Amino acid sequence: SGKYVVCFWLFALFILSYVFNFIALLQYKTNDLFYHINRVTDSLGFHQFAKTLIASNFIGAGVFNQEPGYSYFLAIVIKLFGDNIFIIRLIQIFIGSLTVVTVYFIGLMLYRKFIPAVIGALMLAFCGVAIYYNLLLLRTFLAGFSITFAIFIFFTAIEIEKPNSRFIWFIAGSVSALAFFIQPNSISVIISVIFFLVFKKYRKSTIAFFCAGVIVIILLLLVRNILADAPVLSFSNKGPAEFASGNIL
Repeated sequence: SGKYVVCFWLFALFILSYVFNFIALLQYKTNDLFYHINRVTDSLGFHQFAKTLIASNFIGAGVFNQEPGYSYFLAIVIKLFGDNIFIIRLIQIFIGSLTVVTVYFIGLMLYRKFIPAVIGALMLAFCGVAIYYNLLLLRTFLAGFSITFAIFIFFTAIEIEKPNSRFIWFIAGSVSALAFFIQPNSISVIISVIFFLVFKKYRKSTIAFFCAGVIVIILLLLVRNILADAPVLSFSNKGPAEFASGNIL
């Protein structure tokens, strides 16, 4: 019966969140600015670079203007479904609803009770700020999903028996690294996990698998930079002050 309750709340929270976001999407669609890409925010830059990636077989040229994670997400969506703003926003609210479900699972793992998990998920589902960013062509919603998903994989790896958890730790490292390339301040997740593993005296092999997952994603960046004739370790052309204001302050 416990599994049925878990599944019920999983689907209920997802559907509730998606319907609520979809209603907001339809209301936004009645506005003349719905198909307008904001030139004041970073939306235009992300959208233009996504089209540049598609035109260059997902390589681009030179140094990334910003951290590339969201631009690659946009490029994949546009490549598969066309440059349709409505479809892009529709997919974003889908992912935003997955974030609600992920928060639900994290709550279950932390508290072992349904009520705190459901309350936490509902708070996100009805959070006006989250719904707002789900509808914008900005990386905020994707950063939230990637970070919460990385934390979820981390807790999953802890709960799985050690002989079978190495691959999960590798996935946790990979997802954490992807989160970093969406929003760099999520490097705190990587640092926190490594500190946790060392403090709890996990086997060196466990730490190695987690770090290997991070390194694999970084290697993909290195290969891209070599092909794009960019500095090998670069992932953004932001200066220190701009980087700090966007990711730390």
